Amino acid sequence: MKNKYIRLLVLLGAISISGIVVVQVFWLRKAFDLREKQFNYNVNLALDNTVRALCDYNETDVPTENPIEQVSNNYFIVRTNNLIPPGILKSLLQTEFQKRVIQSNFEYTIYDCSNQRVVYKDYININEVDNPKIPAKTPQFKENEYYFGVFFPDKTASIVNQMGVWIFSSSVLLVVVIFFAFALMVIFRQKRMSEIHRDFVNNMAHEFNTPISSIGLAAGYFRQQDGMKSIKKSDRYLSIIENENLKLKKQVEEILQLGRYEQNTYQLDIQHCQISDCIHEAAAELAINYPESKLRYEVLREADETALADPNHLRNVFLNLFENVLKYCPDNQSVSIKISTARNKVSIDFSDSGPGIPPKHQKKVFKRFYRVPVSDTHQVKGFGIGLFYVRFILRKMNGRIKLIKSDKTGTTFNIQLEK
Repeated sequence: MKNKYIRLLVLLGAISISGIVVVQVFWLRKAFDLREKQFNYNVNLALDNTVRALCDYNETDVPTENPIEQVSNNYFIVRTNNLIPPGILKSLLQTEFQKRVIQSNFEYTIYDCSNQRVVYKDYININEVDNPKIPAKTPQFKENEYYFGVFFPDKTASIVNQMGVWIFSSSVLLVVVIFFAFALMVIFRQKRMSEIHRDFVNNMAHEFNTPISSIGLAAGYFRQQDGMKSIKKSDRYLSIIENENLKLKKQVEEILQLGRYEQNTYQLDIQHCQISDCIHEAAAELAINYPESKLRYEVLREADETALADPNHLRNVFLNLFENVLKYCPDNQSVSIKISTARNKVSIDFSDSGPGIPPKHQKKVFKRFYRVPVSDTHQVKGFGIGLFYVRFILRKMNGRIKLIKSDKTGTTFNIQLEK
């Protein structure tokens, strides 16, 4: 994948994830604020009912002004001039909080306004049925100027516990963000490994050029020496060296050429070209490279067979297909090529009479460096980049290739090009 596409993918993904996180945080905050307002409203109602109950207990009038004041986020005070018995206050608070479903531990404190001191203080745990902190005898207060405060130390935790759905959705979102970050890390790591692999292959191919050239020069030098003719079988061994050297040189050139294609350091010469001419030129080059081959091919064509393509690369496309026939169809090296036209497309069916490709390998034949396993892999030479190059270069020419049939009767590839 090109660097600009990877950067665009990462940018769009980051923007999407950031937008989702911002929206989630916004609504999570809104939900928390709503729960907090509901909590404060219920506490005010409970404390108001507690004041009314204390007035009934002391047989006094209910205050005309609101006696409840929220001093801080989790602290409320209630001003009343009534006698405040601790036991009754605890019972009233627990009853009202339970009625309003206020599931939070709280601490209540009774203040003596005349002496400016705390006269009673207790902590209530809603999960405990019997609270051992309550004294056996509650003190009686004669002074009538009192107020009490209620403190909720676990208010935030209590509200959060009531937001189960929001916590779950936020947790799922957190998992998605972590997975996205991990996926990006894997993508960049794989991209880096791919670049290292490509650079290594290209550098090794370049390094092979020097010894290959030296071997070719040395073989040519020895062939020109008069003394070599007197040595038996010298010509045969020199021919083996030269042929194998040429094959190695051709494979190294293919690797280097593939590297240039992937880095877009080449230009195509797209023009109207005769498909049959490219086929015949490929067959002629094949006969030179493989003088012992027995390839037979037949071209079935219509009147109009021109297509928009680079003639050199189109010739290489057919040459790679022909070479695959030699490699994988040693017993029956016959090819049928049918050229037809439909609308603005030229369709080319390239069919051989080989043993076919097993179904489990058919989807992988166009992958780079993939080779279909055979009984004796040493008989099939190459790096597995032929069909990868074919598909790659056809796409650059706005064409395509696909495997349409492969069984015991042979394999058929379909090529489509623009007219």
